[in-house]
Amino acid sequence: MKIYVEEQKFTQIWIWILLTTISVGVIGQFVYGLYIQIGKGIPYGDKPMNNAGLILTTLLTTLLMTGIFLLFLFAKLTVRIDSNAIIVRFRPFFRKEKTFLWSEIESFEVVKYRPIAEFGGWGVRYGRRSMAYNVKGDMGLRLRFRNGKSLLIGTSNAEELSHFLTHLDPLGRKAMP
Repeated sequence: MKIYVEEQKFTQIWIWILLTTISVGVIGQFVYGLYIQIGKGIPYGDKPMNNAGLILTTLLTTLLMTGIFLLFLFAKLTVRIDSNAIIVRFRPFFRKEKTFLWSEIESFEVVKYRPIAEFGGWGVRYGRRSMAYNVKGDMGLRLRFRNGKSLLIGTSNAEELSHFLTHLDPLGRKAMP
C-alpha cells in the first residue's frame, strides 16, 4: 500500500526571533521591576503593586511566556495519506488523530493559498468558508467534503504530495480541475 507521510514544525526563524524578543522583553521588564522595588527598595511604576503581587505577577508572566515558547517548540503537524484516508495529527492542539475517509471527500487539489488573508495566519485556523491546519508556507491540500465543508492542510512538499495523489488516484478520477 502506498503511503505519504509529512511532518512539519514551526522552524521559521522570524517566529523564533519574535518569540524570543517578546519573551525577553516582557520577562525582563518584570525582573527589572523586582530588582528596583525589592532589591533597591524603590517603588516601581506610577502605581506600584505590593512586593508579593509583583513576585506573583512575575512568576505567572514567566510561566505564560515559557508555555507559549514551548507550545511553538513542540507543535508538530503530521499528515499521513493512504488509499483509505487522510490522517492528521497536530500536536498539542489535537488529543487524537483526525481521520478523513476518501469516501467523505468530494474533491481535492494541491493549491497555493494566502495564509494571512484567507485564515489570519498559521496553526489551527478558521477562515470565512474553510478551516486550515498549517504550519508554514503558502501551499496546501484543499479538501472539499460531500457535506459542503472544506479543509486546507498545509504542506511543505507540494510537488511530492501532488505526484503521490495523482498516482494514488483515491477518488477514482482526477483531482479538481
